[in-house]
Amino acid sequence: MSEVIARRARKLHVVEHRPELFDDTRFVEEMRANIRDRDFYVVKNLVDATVLGRIRAYLTGVGRSSLPSWSPLEEGCPDFHRVQQMNPRSAVQGILQQFMFHPWNQNVFDLFDLFAPVYRYRNLISGFELDSFRENTPSDPYCARLVFQYYPKGGGMMNRHSDPVGEHQLTVPTVQMSKKGVDYESGGLVVIGEDGEPIQVDDHLDIGDGVFFNAEVIHGVEPVDPGATSDWLAYEGRWMCLVAIIRSAANRTTPTALQVDG
Repeated sequence: MSEVIARRARKLHVVEHRPELFDDTRFVEEMRANIRDRDFYVVKNLVDATVLGRIRAYLTGVGRSSLPSWSPLEEGCPDFHRVQQMNPRSAVQGILQQFMFHPWNQNVFDLFDLFAPVYRYRNLISGFELDSFRENTPSDPYCARLVFQYYPKGGGMMNRHSDPVGEHQLTVPTVQMSKKGVDYESGGLVVIGEDGEPIQVDDHLDIGDGVFFNAEVIHGVEPVDPGATSDWLAYEGRWMCLVAIIRSAANRTTPTALQVDG
């Protein structure tokens, strides 16, 4: 099995999204090379903020009206949501709620059509065919999963870690679904810079912005408003979406994430 190498971020680029942006071969090649060299990118207005607000409201209803659960990644795996409170069985520990969606299940938002451009950008930057992994199922080494993550006020967080880079990814895009300074005041996504200090990524983000960085760069979520009273059912705090390609249960060659603190 290959190993995950914990690396540090170099430079932030902020670009405005436009429909033809990723048709620019020179831009894509430059972005790919920079991400390999540990730069990271914020792509403004990548996903419609109004639609993301509707998804957030829908997930709030799901979270309030159904019990958390867990399902193994097997053929026909259902969509589900789970609560993690520093679960020792997790490769990376945190305090958050995750809502999992898979392309073989239907949903009211047609989420995999909505996020198809982000998956295509992910594949393009990683050097793959545009629709790679889109039709995969758990019988394949990798398959797609959309993970909506809610970090509640009062200390929602995720330990710093590095994710694997390899035949399935160079970058793991995230899409911001809440606004620092409005939905929460402190904490949020950090990447660790060359000087060892955390770079506060959320300070640069609005709802709908995408973040692309080398998956091996050390990153995590610092506690969200740790001084606030924790109220999971308020669904107030930090929200984001992870546009993921994950390894299947049968895949024994791709390593899990490497936690570097906690």
